Amino acid sequence: AQVRPVWLDPLPEQLPLGRLLGDEPAAPGTVDAVLGLVDDPTHQAQFPLVWDFTGARANMLVVGSPATGKSVLLASMITSLAWSYAPGDVVFYCIDYGGGTLRGLEGLAHVASVAGRLDAERRGRTVNDVRSLIDERERMFREHGIDSMAGWRRARAEGRLPADALGDVFLVVDGWGILRDEDDAMDWAVSDIAARGPAYGVHVVLTVTQSMQVRIRMQPAFGGRIEMRLGDVFDSEFGRELMKQIPADAPGRGLSDVGGAHQFQAALPTDTDDADRSDVQGMLEAWVGRINERWPDRQVSQVQTLPENVWLDELDRSDLERWEVPIGFSELN
Repeated sequence: AQVRPVWLDPLPEQLPLGRLLGDEPAAPGTVDAVLGLVDDPTHQAQFPLVWDFTGARANMLVVGSPATGKSVLLASMITSLAWSYAPGDVVFYCIDYGGGTLRGLEGLAHVASVAGRLDAERRGRTVNDVRSLIDERERMFREHGIDSMAGWRRARAEGRLPADALGDVFLVVDGWGILRDEDDAMDWAVSDIAARGPAYGVHVVLTVTQSMQVRIRMQPAFGGRIEMRLGDVFDSEFGRELMKQIPADAPGRGLSDVGGAHQFQAALPTDTDDADRSDVQGMLEAWVGRINERWPDRQVSQVQTLPENVWLDELDRSDLERWEVPIGFSELN
């Protein structure tokens, strides 16, 4: 008979996301992202790190020093959800102020926008679209007699809502601290989304290098937190002794309190065991292609920026009052 090992193997340095995902679509009413593998040495157990966005962890904050794997974690979160849920069941609006990792997700059928540092107009439109969506969903809750997001998800699954009604929506910002410092208006807009959004199935996911980059008024909106290796162990909410145990040369290693405060290894956004960790864009290209094949002929609507020129005969006059005159297109819906 085989003897049961006293200790489990340590967490792997390279963990493909595809190894943790099942083949069947996720159950209706759930919004679960698989992020990595948790190590619980006390109970000699290792289990997938599954983030449930339907409850108190509706918004996620990822804190970590530079080059600790925050951007890759976001890519794995997005592709995990995209593998498990159809386009429209989950939708992603992304702002990339990190190293460009999220650019590799532009072709994903579930992604409505990826705005970079040089895309000021697209960035503003991305955030405004998400805020407008919350306003529209609030109206539709009243119109359809829905009193919770659980009810909205159930109504969508049963076909009691318009065909174009979206499921859960994610505003993902990689490099929030830099964006906030450069654009103060974004601070107020994203804070508003983080506060109002969870009640209507709209989630905010941010990466920062220090907790102080999220202003005090905004912090209560984040019921969920993940910590990669921190430069200052005293910034850890899980305890400095646990933070000290994270190796300095282990990208993707972090702490989470899902299932207790334990170390975890973030998964790489790939389904290949021998993927080149240094080629994240190559991983994403292949993985995004496979996910899109899983959901053929389905694509969420893309964020549209204002045209450079507008002709008068292009403007819709059907809803105008007698003395109203159209003068152009507005960025707001």
